[in-house]
Amino acid sequence: MGSCARLAAALVLIAALVLIAPFAAMAGPRQQVMWYLSAWGAPRAVTKSMEVLAETVARETGGGFTIAIHYGEALSPQRENLDSISVGIIEAAHVCPNNHPGKTPLMLAPELPFLPIDGLEASQRFSRVYYRHPEVVRELARYNAVALMQTTSPRYEFMGKGSPPTDIAEWSGKRVRAPGNVGAAVRALGGQPTSVPTPEIYNALDRGMFDAATLPFPYAFGAYRIHEVAQWYTLNMTAAMPNCFLAVGQKSLAELPDVYRDALMAAVPEAAAAQIDLLNAQEAEWLAAFDRAGLTRIVYRQDQLDGLKARSAKRIWADWVADANRRGLPGQALFDFIYAEAEKASAAVTN
Repeated sequence: MGSCARLAAALVLIAALVLIAPFAAMAGPRQQVMWYLSAWGAPRAVTKSMEVLAETVARETGGGFTIAIHYGEALSPQRENLDSISVGIIEAAHVCPNNHPGKTPLMLAPELPFLPIDGLEASQRFSRVYYRHPEVVRELARYNAVALMQTTSPRYEFMGKGSPPTDIAEWSGKRVRAPGNVGAAVRALGGQPTSVPTPEIYNALDRGMFDAATLPFPYAFGAYRIHEVAQWYTLNMTAAMPNCFLAVGQKSLAELPDVYRDALMAAVPEAAAAQIDLLNAQEAEWLAAFDRAGLTRIVYRQDQLDGLKARSAKRIWADWVADANRRGLPGQALFDFIYAEAEKASAAVTN
């Protein structure tokens, strides 16, 4: 072989080594790992972060680590996702605490009505601090789980049938699907909260089982086609911010090869940002769809909202503290932490 040919061959070999070196170092012979992730409902805006996370991890590990997302409760009922992680049936799950409020009351606490969490970015910032609080970590550890990331969702608003409550006083006596802590906001309005799994809202509202439902606005109403059977919606109630999250098994996370775990953690910010971008883009589209459907848009005066919150917020928060104390938790200290971190997160976004 001539010197030129040998040089060309050497360059080809070097180029090949450069391309495969990251994956060779990552796996060394590469270990194949697959996680099963249980998601409820169909692919939608709120599942975007999980999808981007799976895509990024697979790409960055050269296909060595894959996360298989199964939708529609194919792997586990939504109310049993944490139990399924606990016994090792699945490695990860999309969990919304308001679907099983008694299981994880601390993960439900960020959904307390009228907290100063101002928007999607603030909610995400807050969650990164709150999920590391020792009491929260201990709560999820009962299910062999940790909260990897918040699957950020917009504020809770209302959509319903019948006479539109254009004045806050007209909420009195209304039956409202509002699970978990958001039910406290409904009671503050004079309504009667009830709990129904999200996939059942469409039929229940259509049949008149309740007058209205609260969901993250507007994507969740659109994703579950609630606007097809509703007649009105609120735009600026901002009852609370949801706190759904991606839970992963402690053992599954600990057993990942270091390079795979690093790839997983590095993918979280990109995945979270992708979901916020999508939610922001979709809001205008869904509002236009609701208007085309002929729904009445309700916008309350700011003085009405301020009066409602002034009358109700402290009482709701005090009730939560008392309940936490009954559970043997440091209720006031936890609430003070929540409120302070919520203010910090909102200030960071504003500034």
